[in-house]
Amino acid sequence: MGLWIFDAKENAALGIIDQYSRLNSVRRYDAPGEMEFTSPLTTLDGSSRLSPGQIVWPQHSDEAYILDAVTLAQRHGGTEVTARGRSLTALLERRCLPDVTYYTGTAGFIIRQMTEDVFGDAARAFPEWSMAQADGLGESAAYLTSGETLLEAVRTICGGSGLGVRTAFEPASCAMRLELYEGADRFDEDALDAAALDPEYDNFMELTAADSTEGFVNVMYVIGEMDASGVAKKIVVDNQWEHTGVRASGLDRFEQAMRYAAASVTDGSGSAIGKPPGSGGGSSQLTSAQYTGTLKAFALNEMRASARGVTVSGTIEQSKRVGSELMLGDIVRVRARRWGVDTAARVRALEVRYESGVMTRRAVLGSI
Repeated sequence: MGLWIFDAKENAALGIIDQYSRLNSVRRYDAPGEMEFTSPLTTLDGSSRLSPGQIVWPQHSDEAYILDAVTLAQRHGGTEVTARGRSLTALLERRCLPDVTYYTGTAGFIIRQMTEDVFGDAARAFPEWSMAQADGLGESAAYLTSGETLLEAVRTICGGSGLGVRTAFEPASCAMRLELYEGADRFDEDALDAAALDPEYDNFMELTAADSTEGFVNVMYVIGEMDASGVAKKIVVDNQWEHTGVRASGLDRFEQAMRYAAASVTDGSGSAIGKPPGSGGGSSQLTSAQYTGTLKAFALNEMRASARGVTVSGTIEQSKRVGSELMLGDIVRVRARRWGVDTAARVRALEVRYESGVMTRRAVLGSI
């Protein structure tokens, strides 16, 4: 597998590295991946050619990496260069959301609007940057920005809808395209390409299963700001009801109350809408439905971090024992009969390691 080097500023290919003693890469479902490789120093990849800020594209891959660090070392056999970088999605970490702005819609629509707001300023845009059409992907939500990085916001929004995020790279034009996507659900044995993984089949390198109610919350009371008459808006969000239509009750109900205070929120044009209806102040305000939606989104985001259920994590070496190769984001069935575990997990990362002439591929499982 050749590693093409590109000058991101000039949109030009500089050459290809086809000799390396070590290559490690990790692709992640909803976070930037990493790459690191060590290669003998040649005129093609000398320090004038290989430097931080350049793009490395593994041939035939749909993702590329931007270099963060390049190290030269003298060895007995000559000079080696070690380069380390992260996938292009990490570029979103270089842009922040300094204004507190209110967004509503599907996850895809919100992220499109958010990125257009950021990259609408030419100084903040990246060369040859675009977002793939994904307006309808994900659940409807409300989101308030408050100074976080664009990457943090995108990951939060994607996490709420179970979406993955990646930045595809087109080597012919050096174009970078942000994409949201969903992994295939291969849990059901009747699926076209089901994947059932079990330590008894000897296809796990390691496996951990955890079941805990520690910190679990499934009913959230949210107390908002007071209106002009001194009455605070209060809503209750039942996470179980949201997903199953059955209310949490008895020993299955875990409650928590939290206060929500709106900051100086704008509607994107600078008009203040950070107060609930009737509270006074601001040239325009949230409607009652908008404010209720904001409180509900706040509650659901808080409860996602404390979801209960058997969660599994593990590493699988990609081989014939696994069946067909797993894809990033796939939902698979994990069984451990001796533990009484039969649950779903998502392929969260794919690792490729090349060292001493041996290549290994591994899939890392995590929560849905």
